[in-house]
Amino acid sequence: MRTRLFAVTAAVLALGALSGCGPESAATLTQVHDFTVYGGKAPASAKPSSGPVASDIWARTLTTFAGCKSVRIDGSVPSGTRTGTVNIAGTCDGSNARAQTTTESESFEVISVAGTYYVKANAAFWRATGATNAEINAIGSRYMATTDVQMGRFTVARMVEDLKAAGLDTAGTDVTVETTTEAGQAAYKLVSGARTSASSVTLWTTVKDAIPLRVRVERPSGAIDVTFSDWNAVAPFMAPPPAQVVKI
Repeated sequence: MRTRLFAVTAAVLALGALSGCGPESAATLTQVHDFTVYGGKAPASAKPSSGPVASDIWARTLTTFAGCKSVRIDGSVPSGTRTGTVNIAGTCDGSNARAQTTTESESFEVISVAGTYYVKANAAFWRATGATNAEINAIGSRYMATTDVQMGRFTVARMVEDLKAAGLDTAGTDVTVETTTEAGQAAYKLVSGARTSASSVTLWTTVKDAIPLRVRVERPSGAIDVTFSDWNAVAPFMAPPPAQVVKI
Protein backbone atom coordinates (compact mmCIF):
# COMPACT_ATOMS: atom_id res chain seq x y z
CA MET A 1 0.00 0.00 0.00
CA ARG A 2 2.87 2.36 0.77
CA THR A 3 4.32 2.15 -2.74
CA ARG A 4 1.13 2.95 -4.56
CA LEU A 5 -1.16 4.90 -2.26
CA PHE A 6 1.34 7.20 -0.65
CA ALA A 7 3.26 7.79 -3.87
CA VAL A 8 0.06 9.06 -5.45
CA THR A 9 -0.68 11.27 -2.46
CA ALA A 10 2.77 12.82 -2.43
CA ALA A 11 2.59 13.48 -6.14
CA VAL A 12 -0.67 15.37 -6.01
CA LEU A 13 0.52 17.51 -3.12
CA ALA A 14 3.80 18.39 -4.80
CA LEU A 15 4.13 21.94 -6.08
CA GLY A 16 4.71 20.59 -9.56
CA ALA A 17 0.93 20.78 -9.84
CA LEU A 18 1.29 24.53 -10.13
CA SER A 19 2.57 24.22 -13.69
CA GLY A 20 -0.67 22.55 -14.71
CA CYS A 21 0.78 19.05 -14.73
CA GLY A 22 -1.24 17.83 -11.78
CA PRO A 23 -4.57 15.94 -12.02
CA GLU A 24 -7.73 18.02 -12.02
CA SER A 25 -8.92 16.86 -8.61
CA ALA A 26 -8.85 18.23 -5.07
CA ALA A 27 -5.09 17.88 -5.30
CA THR A 28 -4.84 20.82 -7.71
CA LEU A 29 -5.89 23.11 -4.89
CA THR A 30 -2.15 23.62 -4.40
CA GLN A 31 -2.54 26.15 -7.23
CA VAL A 32 -3.14 28.67 -4.46
CA HIS A 33 0.65 28.98 -4.30
CA ASP A 34 0.90 30.41 -7.81
CA PHE A 35 1.62 34.12 -7.39
CA THR A 36 4.00 34.32 -10.35
CA VAL A 37 1.85 36.85 -12.20
CA TYR A 38 3.15 39.47 -9.78
CA GLY A 39 6.17 39.70 -12.02
CA GLY A 40 4.15 40.60 -15.12
CA LYS A 41 4.89 43.90 -16.83
CA ALA A 42 2.24 46.55 -17.29
CA PRO A 43 1.05 47.82 -20.65
CA ALA A 44 2.77 50.98 -21.82
CA SER A 45 -0.32 53.04 -21.00
CA ALA A 46 -0.07 52.34 -17.26
CA LYS A 47 0.40 55.47 -15.16
CA PRO A 48 2.20 55.91 -11.81
CA SER A 49 -0.02 56.07 -8.76
CA SER A 50 -0.20 59.13 -6.53
CA GLY A 51 -0.19 59.07 -2.75
CA PRO A 52 1.21 55.93 -1.09
CA VAL A 53 4.14 54.41 -2.98
CA ALA A 54 3.80 50.75 -3.88
CA SER A 55 7.48 49.99 -3.31
CA ASP A 56 7.30 51.38 0.23
CA ILE A 57 4.20 49.33 1.05
CA TRP A 58 5.75 46.18 -0.38
CA ALA A 59 8.96 46.73 1.61
CA ARG A 60 6.92 46.92 4.81
CA THR A 61 5.00 43.80 3.79
CA LEU A 62 8.31 41.95 3.43
CA THR A 63 9.19 43.07 6.95
CA THR A 64 5.94 41.50 8.15
CA PHE A 65 6.84 38.24 6.42
CA ALA A 66 10.32 38.29 7.93
CA GLY A 67 8.91 38.55 11.44
CA CYS A 68 6.05 36.10 10.90
CA LYS A 69 5.60 33.51 13.64
CA SER A 70 2.27 32.09 12.47
CA VAL A 71 -0.72 32.97 10.27
CA ARG A 72 -4.00 31.60 8.92
CA ILE A 73 -4.81 31.53 5.19
CA ASP A 74 -8.35 30.83 3.96
CA GLY A 75 -10.00 31.15 0.59
CA SER A 76 -11.22 29.75 -2.67
CA VAL A 77 -9.24 28.39 -5.60
CA PRO A 78 -10.07 26.87 -8.99
CA SER A 79 -9.82 23.10 -9.36
CA GLY A 80 -10.42 22.18 -12.97
CA THR A 81 -13.93 23.32 -13.79
CA ARG A 82 -14.82 23.51 -10.11
CA THR A 83 -14.07 25.84 -7.22
CA GLY A 84 -12.51 24.52 -4.05
CA THR A 85 -11.73 25.90 -0.61
CA VAL A 86 -8.40 25.95 1.20
CA ASN A 87 -7.76 26.52 4.90
CA ILE A 88 -4.14 26.56 6.08
CA ALA A 89 -2.87 27.67 9.46
CA GLY A 90 0.37 27.26 11.36
CA THR A 91 3.87 28.47 11.95
CA CYS A 92 5.71 30.39 9.28
CA ASP A 93 8.71 28.08 9.57
CA GLY A 94 6.59 25.07 8.63
CA SER A 95 7.24 23.12 11.83
CA ASN A 96 3.61 23.06 12.94
CA ALA A 97 0.60 23.47 10.66
CA ARG A 98 -2.70 22.12 9.41
CA ALA A 99 -3.94 22.30 5.82
CA GLN A 100 -7.49 21.41 4.76
CA THR A 101 -8.90 21.51 1.25
CA THR A 102 -12.31 20.64 -0.16
CA THR A 103 -13.79 20.62 -3.64
CA GLU A 104 -17.29 19.26 -4.10
CA SER A 105 -17.16 15.70 -2.67
CA GLU A 106 -13.39 15.47 -2.26
CA SER A 107 -11.41 16.64 0.78
CA PHE A 108 -8.09 16.06 2.51
CA GLU A 109 -6.17 17.28 5.54
CA VAL A 110 -2.48 17.38 6.45
CA ILE A 111 -1.26 18.06 10.00
CA SER A 112 2.46 18.82 10.36
CA VAL A 113 4.06 18.33 13.76
CA ALA A 114 7.84 18.36 14.29
CA GLY A 115 8.73 16.77 10.96
CA THR A 116 5.94 14.18 10.88
CA TYR A 117 3.00 14.65 8.52
CA TYR A 118 -0.41 13.17 9.29
CA VAL A 119 -2.55 12.84 6.18
CA LYS A 120 -6.29 12.12 6.14
CA ALA A 121 -8.67 12.18 3.17
CA ASN A 122 -12.15 11.00 2.41
CA ALA A 123 -12.91 8.07 0.13
CA ALA A 124 -13.80 10.30 -2.81
CA PHE A 125 -10.36 11.92 -2.73
CA TRP A 126 -8.49 8.61 -2.48
CA ARG A 127 -10.61 7.19 -5.27
CA ALA A 128 -9.74 10.17 -7.49
CA THR A 129 -6.03 9.42 -6.97
CA GLY A 130 -6.52 5.86 -8.21
CA ALA A 131 -6.55 4.04 -4.87
CA THR A 132 -8.35 0.69 -4.74
CA ASN A 133 -11.32 0.01 -2.47
CA ALA A 134 -9.12 -2.30 -0.39
CA GLU A 135 -6.60 0.48 0.16
CA ILE A 136 -9.31 2.98 0.99
CA ASN A 137 -10.92 0.59 3.48
CA ALA A 138 -7.56 -0.15 5.11
CA ILE A 139 -7.07 3.52 5.89
CA GLY A 140 -10.67 4.31 6.74
CA SER A 141 -11.04 7.61 8.59
CA ARG A 142 -7.57 7.42 10.12
CA TYR A 143 -4.48 9.49 9.38
CA MET A 144 -1.42 8.17 7.58
CA ALA A 145 1.80 9.20 9.33
CA THR A 146 4.92 9.85 7.28
CA THR A 147 8.12 11.89 7.38
CA ASP A 148 8.16 12.36 3.60
CA VAL A 149 9.16 16.00 3.07
CA GLN A 150 6.81 16.25 0.07
CA MET A 151 4.00 16.81 2.54
CA GLY A 152 5.77 19.84 3.95
CA ARG A 153 5.19 21.68 0.69
CA PHE A 154 1.56 22.36 1.50
CA THR A 155 2.08 24.65 4.50
CA VAL A 156 1.92 28.30 5.52
CA ALA A 157 5.71 28.41 5.27
CA ARG A 158 5.75 27.46 1.59
CA MET A 159 2.92 29.83 0.69
CA VAL A 160 4.62 32.75 2.41
CA GLU A 161 7.93 31.95 0.74
CA ASP A 162 6.27 31.73 -2.68
CA LEU A 163 4.64 35.12 -2.23
CA LYS A 164 7.89 36.68 -1.04
CA ALA A 165 9.85 35.17 -3.93
CA ALA A 166 7.36 36.29 -6.57
CA GLY A 167 7.13 39.76 -5.10
CA LEU A 168 5.61 42.90 -6.53
CA ASP A 169 7.50 44.52 -9.38
CA THR A 170 7.25 47.99 -7.89
CA ALA A 171 10.23 49.48 -9.73
CA GLY A 172 8.10 50.52 -12.70
CA THR A 173 4.49 51.58 -13.17
CA ASP A 174 2.87 48.16 -13.13
CA VAL A 175 1.32 48.52 -9.66
CA THR A 176 -1.29 51.10 -8.66
CA VAL A 177 -2.25 51.93 -5.08
CA GLU A 178 -5.47 53.16 -3.53
CA THR A 179 -6.77 53.52 0.02
CA THR A 180 -9.85 51.50 0.89
CA THR A 181 -11.24 49.23 3.61
CA GLU A 182 -10.84 45.46 3.91
CA ALA A 183 -12.01 43.17 6.71
CA GLY A 184 -13.37 46.19 8.55
CA GLN A 185 -10.14 48.18 8.66
CA ALA A 186 -8.31 50.82 6.67
CA ALA A 187 -6.29 49.20 3.92
CA TYR A 188 -4.07 49.75 0.92
CA LYS A 189 -5.14 48.04 -2.29
CA LEU A 190 -2.28 47.30 -4.69
CA VAL A 191 -3.35 46.24 -8.17
CA SER A 192 -1.01 44.81 -10.79
CA GLY A 193 -0.94 46.88 -13.99
CA ALA A 194 -1.67 43.86 -16.18
CA ARG A 195 -5.41 44.46 -16.17
CA THR A 196 -5.60 44.07 -19.95
CA SER A 197 -3.73 40.75 -19.92
CA ALA A 198 -5.00 37.28 -19.10
CA SER A 199 -3.87 37.52 -15.46
CA SER A 200 -3.78 40.20 -12.78
CA VAL A 201 -3.21 40.36 -9.03
CA THR A 202 -4.65 42.48 -6.25
CA LEU A 203 -3.10 42.66 -2.78
CA TRP A 204 -4.76 44.28 0.25
CA THR A 205 -2.66 45.27 3.28
CA THR A 206 -3.25 47.20 6.47
CA VAL A 207 -2.38 50.88 6.30
CA LYS A 208 -0.50 50.95 9.60
CA ASP A 209 1.99 48.10 9.07
CA ALA A 210 1.28 46.85 5.52
CA ILE A 211 0.25 43.47 6.92
CA PRO A 212 -1.30 41.31 4.17
CA LEU A 213 -5.06 40.93 4.49
CA ARG A 214 -6.05 39.40 1.16
CA VAL A 215 -4.72 38.37 -2.25
CA ARG A 216 -6.79 37.84 -5.39
CA VAL A 217 -5.30 36.34 -8.56
CA GLU A 218 -7.33 36.53 -11.77
CA ARG A 219 -6.35 34.15 -14.56
CA PRO A 220 -8.00 32.12 -17.35
CA SER A 221 -8.37 29.01 -15.18
CA GLY A 222 -10.32 30.95 -12.56
CA ALA A 223 -9.85 33.27 -9.60
CA ILE A 224 -7.74 32.52 -6.54
CA ASP A 225 -8.92 34.56 -3.57
CA VAL A 226 -7.35 34.05 -0.14
CA THR A 227 -7.35 36.02 3.11
CA PHE A 228 -4.70 36.28 5.84
CA SER A 229 -5.61 36.47 9.53
CA ASP A 230 -4.45 35.55 13.04
CA TRP A 231 -0.95 36.86 12.37
CA ASN A 232 1.36 35.47 15.09
CA ALA A 233 -1.67 34.16 16.99
CA VAL A 234 -2.33 30.62 15.65
CA ALA A 235 -2.50 28.02 18.43
CA PRO A 236 -0.20 24.98 17.98
CA PHE A 237 -1.64 21.82 16.43
CA MET A 238 -1.23 18.46 18.13
CA ALA A 239 -0.55 15.08 16.54
CA PRO A 240 -3.61 12.81 16.28
CA PRO A 241 -3.99 10.13 19.01
CA PRO A 242 -2.06 6.90 18.16
CA ALA A 243 -5.32 5.00 17.68
CA GLN A 244 -6.21 7.32 14.81
CA VAL A 245 -2.90 6.87 12.98
CA VAL A 246 -1.74 4.38 10.36
CA LYS A 247 2.01 4.29 9.77
CA ILE A 248 3.19 3.60 6.22
